[in-house]
Amino acid sequence: MDASTLKLNHDKTEVIVIGTPSKVRVLESRSVELCGELINITSSVRNRGAHLDSNLSLDQHILQLRKTCYLELRRIAQIKQCLTLESANMLVFLYYQLTFRLWLIIKNKDDLQKLLNIVEEESRKKGLELNSKKTEVKVISRKQEPPKCDIFINDAKLKQQDKFKYLGTIITSDSRNNNEIAARIAQAKTNFQKMRAVLTNKHISIQTRKRVLQCYIEPILLYGCEAWTISKQIEAKLEATEMWFLRRISWTEKKSNETVLIEANSRRLLIKTIRKRQATFLGHVMRREKLEHLITTGKLDGKRGRGKQRKKIMDGLKRWLGSGSSAETMTAMGHRELWRNMIADASKHGTG
Repeated sequence: MDASTLKLNHDKTEVIVIGTPSKVRVLESRSVELCGELINITSSVRNRGAHLDSNLSLDQHILQLRKTCYLELRRIAQIKQCLTLESANMLVFLYYQLTFRLWLIIKNKDDLQKLLNIVEEESRKKGLELNSKKTEVKVISRKQEPPKCDIFINDAKLKQQDKFKYLGTIITSDSRNNNEIAARIAQAKTNFQKMRAVLTNKHISIQTRKRVLQCYIEPILLYGCEAWTISKQIEAKLEATEMWFLRRISWTEKKSNETVLIEANSRRLLIKTIRKRQATFLGHVMRREKLEHLITTGKLDGKRGRGKQRKKIMDGLKRWLGSGSSAETMTAMGHRELWRNMIADASKHGTG
């Protein structure tokens, strides 16, 4: 790192040993020297919200989740004297659904209004009040003009939004990914400019700069890509973004993309990376056979709309994997080893 003019922050650096219990016991009492500083080996670290331990059992992560759930249950228990059994069960249900899946379970306006009335009533009993200015409504529809949904809190009509951000992802009324992908590209380019002093530094080897790009910029660009439906236009934008990064790293203006790739000793990998993540994620979903499996394989009521049908994630995966029908692809997902081999083969020979 000294040769690349990069500096390690020892206060934010942790080392964990992953292996068998016997090897971990031998090494956990030792220290690791990095850039002239001794860093103690820890038994667990936190990375992207997940707690990892030495044997990858995720016991620490599960324990933290249990603590959070128990805390919320204790808060509800403090007001159980004021609630009926039905209301208490509803509050527990609401905590889970409002946190994770409310937009999946509300089928119509009347159900949403009824659910919101229960939340508002129980909150008011404990001196709490829902802020109508910070509460919004959104309708997801195939129609070009989404239906109006009039929802009220204390006779105050809630504002209906065409799009909003949920868990870091922009969700629009038509459920398309165009706005989300465009925002991801803009955020990645903005963060690239913030790190321009490092990523365009000629005193740092191009391989090191590519690894910094992959570590700090690519996760911003690909956040939530497992749920993207990639059309030809979106694919072209993503490939152009990939070349935008490489051109500024190698600083090879007025040259063809092929020349830039050769000088950077690189290949077009972004679309394959997205397809691989999507295939891996869908494999987990299909094998679990939980609510996510039902959402993925379920059918919507009603007739198909006129005109050309929308592209689906499965369409892109079938083309990338070179598989036949959707039924055959879903069957392969249920067999872990077969699915892994298909992904590995497509990563080498897939068309993107």
